[in-house]
Amino acid sequence: LHDIHIGDTGANALGRARSAVAKINQLVANKSINLQAVFITGDLTDHAMLDQYNTVRAVLNNLTIPYYPIIGNHDQWLYNSTWEDVAPVGDQLFAKTFEHILNQSNIINYPNGTVWNPLHSCQSWFQNYRIQIHNNIFIALDWNSRHHAAASLG
Repeated sequence: LHDIHIGDTGANALGRARSAVAKINQLVANKSINLQAVFITGDLTDHAMLDQYNTVRAVLNNLTIPYYPIIGNHDQWLYNSTWEDVAPVGDQLFAKTFEHILNQSNIINYPNGTVWNPLHSCQSWFQNYRIQIHNNIFIALDWNSRHHAAASLG
């Protein structure tokens, strides 16, 4: 599942996310496929606002199987039509919002500390982790630059 963009009202992001969760739950219930987890591959929010993080977490918590979020470029910089944060601190909100997942015993987080961001004069915390599900190992990498996200989806 990718590019949810909760907060993008023009694209009915919330309705699409709820529909996707319902479809995934239906597949799990019908045992149509052996689906054991869902990875959310970036852009969970549209503008990295706290209310968007809270909404996407509430929607994803309705999944009947585990989910693992991966931060995207739209999840970095908090802004709306009249305001923007002075630095890309969405990584901190991401970590706090999904700490109930990212602190599970089967997840190893890398690196375990902040990195100075000289361009924006702030600390950045890259959201990299490794997870083992049965005999499979998955690596979630934060490749985001911490620059402003483009105004369009993606």
